[in-house]
Amino acid sequence: MTTWEALFRREVVEALLRTYSERIPYIRTHAERVSEYARRLAEHLGWPPEEVEQVREAALLCDLGQVAVSDLILAKPDRLTEDEWEMMKRHPVLGAEIVGAITLLRPLSIPIRHHHERYDGTGYPDALRGEDIPLESRLLALCDAYDALLSERPYRPPLSPEEAQAVLRENAGTQFDPHLTEAFLTLLQSQRKV
Repeated sequence: MTTWEALFRREVVEALLRTYSERIPYIRTHAERVSEYARRLAEHLGWPPEEVEQVREAALLCDLGQVAVSDLILAKPDRLTEDEWEMMKRHPVLGAEIVGAITLLRPLSIPIRHHHERYDGTGYPDALRGEDIPLESRLLALCDAYDALLSERPYRPPLSPEEAQAVLRENAGTQFDPHLTEAFLTLLQSQRKV
């Protein structure tokens, strides 16, 4: 990728992030935190810089498809009904379609589409299992969930970092890739000691 293409790609990512964060105000800070966790974990794992940047950008846009979800669902103060949940589960596919329509961002569509797959195959949209889930998507799922656990939601208070890490540990091998979970927990612990 040329320098010009990289700059243009960053500008398009920023424009898309700005657009959907105008509609869903809390999403920008969530996306930025998830992208920072994703960047740090990818670097910790020794990924090449271009792959680190790609997963960082995918993290910024992984919830882009929520622009098509009703405000009544996004801000609902309690559990979603089955129909509401089905609408919410469409957001990874919609986000991947939006991003996939832009040639320079097309590589981000796969990690975005699959960031809600679960390691045990019970996730969505395609019920992929284990290593069939793209590695970037498994990394995004972990970082996205961790930040969600630390964040206040209309239906529950935030967890402490220790509580959130315990949830990740408990769900390693079912919801999350166990190897990535261990690496992420090690990273979080090492940075706590600094």
